[in-house]
Amino acid sequence: MATHRCSSLPQYKHCLGSYHAQLKAPKRDREEEKKAKEESGATLGSEKHAEIETVLKRRVNERLPSVVDDLSYEARYCLDQIEWPETLHTDPDRFVVIIEEYMESEVLDLDGHPDLIIVDLEELTADVYDWKTGYGTDTKQAYENSQAHGYALLTSDLYPTTRKVTVRMIQPNHPEPEMRLSTGVFDEKALLVGRKDYHAMIDLVEDPNAPRTPHPVACHWCYACGTPACPESSDKALTLRSLDTEMVSMKDVDEIKLLTVLALENTAKNVIKRAKAEVIRRLQNDEMATNMFFLKDGNKTRSVDTMDAWSIMKKELLAEDPERAQRFLSCCSVRIPALEELYRDIRGVSKLDAKNGLESLIQDVMKTKQGNPQLKRR
Repeated sequence: MATHRCSSLPQYKHCLGSYHAQLKAPKRDREEEKKAKEESGATLGSEKHAEIETVLKRRVNERLPSVVDDLSYEARYCLDQIEWPETLHTDPDRFVVIIEEYMESEVLDLDGHPDLIIVDLEELTADVYDWKTGYGTDTKQAYENSQAHGYALLTSDLYPTTRKVTVRMIQPNHPEPEMRLSTGVFDEKALLVGRKDYHAMIDLVEDPNAPRTPHPVACHWCYACGTPACPESSDKALTLRSLDTEMVSMKDVDEIKLLTVLALENTAKNVIKRAKAEVIRRLQNDEMATNMFFLKDGNKTRSVDTMDAWSIMKKELLAEDPERAQRFLSCCSVRIPALEELYRDIRGVSKLDAKNGLESLIQDVMKTKQGNPQLKRR
């Protein structure tokens, strides 16, 4: 038997035959599709996942507060749902914390990549977290969600003494507020039932004669879609253009198609981002001539060494005013806009004069970096 991913099996449920159809798809097409997804970051939420992972590692490994001021809405929402054990750091031998690690169960031929697992070796319990930081489209609560069941089974297989697994599926952008956090509690009985269900599901998926049932969402993500391996799918995969012509009146659109649009938005943004980067590269290398777009110089970023800036400002501006000097010295970092504001305050000049005056004053220690060119429509 092959090893199946927890997140893939629910997709196969829409179309049991898609598993074997993808195996039969032309190898080149499948590899190109996989490469395109990897280059695009796979989903719009990948940056949010990285953002959350950084904070989690600080929280667990460095024992720093998990509160960070400049977090995105998605990252902050997900972090707020975590129920940290009160004795996590005072009793480290009691807990196992797993952040963004690949997990595989040889018992079930199942693997997965949950975002966070906290195992309590004393209470024999585990908390599993999985966040969807793109546009959540799962309309099932965690206790009846196939992926949540899979994560619970993975955890119980890797930590066999675990008697209860709680899985929290977090979708901060889900259109239905009650679906943004759903919790499934799997005790020993539920785990046993889930194991039987997964065995049955895997058997159905691996049946070479399983029927292919075109489904809008399943076809959109299937490698076999539009290939000879699955002729049934040729007219079923939804595109932005087809949706634009079909969805004239939103009031008449069914739920599946509405949620598919949100899923397609992720793909569209990633494709646009890659296409824009390629157009910029070709224009820079004179490989393309077009009247539609032109390249505009990127923004300049300015930076300065804290100690160098302090020595100059102290010598030139602050010696006569100890109070302002202390105010400046108390800053934990030196940013150019803050220095401009201080220069403007001391000299009593306009904002533009403060910018020019400061640049002249600290030009020897200020570094300027030219940003990447930006693509503009004519």
